[in-house]
Amino acid sequence: TSAGEQEIEKLLEVASQTGVCAVNIIPDRNYTAGVGRKDAKCNRLYEFVEICEKLDLPIIAGTEMNSPGQKFVDDFQTDELKPFVEVFLKGALTVYAHTVLQRQCGFGYTSKWPKNNFNSRADKNAFFEELGRQLSPVREKVLSGLNENCSVYDILDKLK
Repeated sequence: TSAGEQEIEKLLEVASQTGVCAVNIIPDRNYTAGVGRKDAKCNRLYEFVEICEKLDLPIIAGTEMNSPGQKFVDDFQTDELKPFVEVFLKGALTVYAHTVLQRQCGFGYTSKWPKNNFNSRADKNAFFEELGRQLSPVREKVLSGLNENCSVYDILDKLK
């Protein structure tokens, strides 16, 4: 509810134009459990998620662990957060796939490889989310050594 948050869509559009490609939210600070949509903070959270989805901005959700009083782990089963579980999971899977691709072959989310292989942020998000769903920590190394000429299908085929 700060001055900058009053026009969150404008803020996110400007951020996107300057290179921001994902956002972080600390859910516990953005609603009061049990109050639901009667809570102004909760309504702003819903609006924020809706705008991020419209702008194809992945959302990374998590607790601010260095802030006293915050939960160690967010409760995504509350009535207020349950509708966003899949949205937050997509963000986590996207970041996981980015991390693995960057570490294994330098093809992170903002690297040259995605710029040459996707026409839109939505397409790029869909690929990174799918890759994140298929990856597992014990299989990450199968992606090492890929070259910049490989396709999306080459990467996904490596996981079969």
